[in-house]
Amino acid sequence: MKFLDNYLKKRIKELDEHPELNKNGKISQEQAEKCFKYFVVFLLLATFIILAIHVSIYGGALIFPPLM
Repeated sequence: MKFLDNYLKKRIKELDEHPELNKNGKISQEQAEKCFKYFVVFLLLATFIILAIHVSIYGGALIFPPLM
């Protein structure tokens, strides 16, 4: 997840340069990484749950069937 680390480092640098972007100005890099990683995990989990519900209802039918 190197892209994630690079993005977070860039975002933390922006917040350090412009503290007005951060309301309380007290977020650390570790807290930002933790929040972002929880968000990504939650998004993936929600996607798999919705996919499992779809498969159980439609019996394995493809969400996007092939065009031909």
